[in-house]
Amino acid sequence: MKLHSKILIPPASFVALLFLVLLVFFFLQKKQQDLLLNVSHDLQAASALSAELTLYYLVGKGQLLQYRDDKNVSQLAQLKLTAERIEETLAALKKKSFAAQGEQAFNALLEHQARVAGIQGELITALQAGNEEAIGRVSARYFVSTEQLEVTLSDFSGQRRDDVNSALQVLQQGSGGYELLLILVFLLSLLLLLSVFIFYKKEVFKPIFALTDCAWKIAQGYPEYKPKATNRSDEIGQLNLAFRVMTENLVAANEELEKKVIARTHELERSNNELENFAYIASHDLQEPLRMIASYNQLLAERYEGQLDDKAHKYLAYSVDGAKRMQSMIRGLLEYSRAGAAEPELELTDLSHHLDLVLHDLQPIIGETGAQISKATLPSLVVNSLQISRVFQNLISNAIKFHDGVAPQIDISVKQHECETIFCVQDNGVGVDTDAFGRIFNLFERAHSRQKYPGSGIGLAVSKKLIENHGGRIWLESKKNMGTAFYFSIPHELAGVAQ
Repeated sequence: MKLHSKILIPPASFVALLFLVLLVFFFLQKKQQDLLLNVSHDLQAASALSAELTLYYLVGKGQLLQYRDDKNVSQLAQLKLTAERIEETLAALKKKSFAAQGEQAFNALLEHQARVAGIQGELITALQAGNEEAIGRVSARYFVSTEQLEVTLSDFSGQRRDDVNSALQVLQQGSGGYELLLILVFLLSLLLLLSVFIFYKKEVFKPIFALTDCAWKIAQGYPEYKPKATNRSDEIGQLNLAFRVMTENLVAANEELEKKVIARTHELERSNNELENFAYIASHDLQEPLRMIASYNQLLAERYEGQLDDKAHKYLAYSVDGAKRMQSMIRGLLEYSRAGAAEPELELTDLSHHLDLVLHDLQPIIGETGAQISKATLPSLVVNSLQISRVFQNLISNAIKFHDGVAPQIDISVKQHECETIFCVQDNGVGVDTDAFGRIFNLFERAHSRQKYPGSGIGLAVSKKLIENHGGRIWLESKKNMGTAFYFSIPHELAGVAQ
């Protein structure tokens, strides 16, 4: 069965069952309400007819007494009409359904009505005959019978009110049953919801959480972590299978990658050995011919001094200068290759002490240029002291070199950040054009004239490589003729911070 079918079936079943229970509940309630409505309607109609009947009895009694006093024949027609209305009312009451006591009261009312009607006929006959003795005797019987009829009618009306109250009590009792039924429906709903939640937790949430945990394990670098096998055939089962296939492919790819890394490592080691050999040749074999060229050119210039014209001396000077610059470039290449040849040996280093050593070594040029240097107290970090000292030496030397007749003013500062320590060497020199920011850290790249500011263009490239050996970065901020600020960082998690 597909997962979407499994997900839809429990709530659909729950809704269908709940709808069925509510439908039965409302059907039973509607049925009782209809029954109560019919009973109440009959009882109310009976009460209204009872009140109407009481009024007719009183009207008929009044009409008969008025006829006895004034002998007006029209009163007899009205009395007859009242009697017909009484019979119609009694006939309407016969159609209503009463309880046992109500039925007995109604039969008693019919008996009294027949008795009163008979005595009323005798009284009318005596009144028409003018027999005073008979009138007096029948009138006494009439009044007694009518009083008994009124009592019976009052009992019947009271019984109707009692029947209405009984019906209301039945409704209240039925409502109590409905409350119990509502509680049962509510409990059943909670039970069904709990069942649906347990189903989702077992069939949907739990396997999805397991696959999510597996995905995080893989993302954290454990490709061999596999989800447990399952025999489900739905989408989650397919996803589980896909995860297992993916982890197997990742393991195979990782093993293949490790083999390639090992092969590349061997290749890099071989290449590094070749570079070291090249550096050795550059430092010894290539420099020797250059020294010979420079020496013999100088000897030629000294021996034939005065015998050669100015142009020849100029050519010899160019040749000597070129050989010396070639030697400087070779030494720079050698230094650059050695800068990243091996992993730096790190140790806890007092950078303030090593900065003082660098400034002591630069004291001749500092005194010659009149440079003023201010420095902050530097922290102790776990770094390679020789490499960081070399970076400070290169940056301070450049700050002293690139000035335009004004005494150099150099400020060395440091800022501790959450993830790294940032050092700054700021000067008041000639500055750097913004278009040269990206290239001055390249090998042999320069931002200024070689004739005005001599040098090999190797210092910043070496500094960048030494900082990158520590996992840091180096950058600058500068404006033309407004000085330059060189920054470099040492990350805490790679180089360590002294506690």
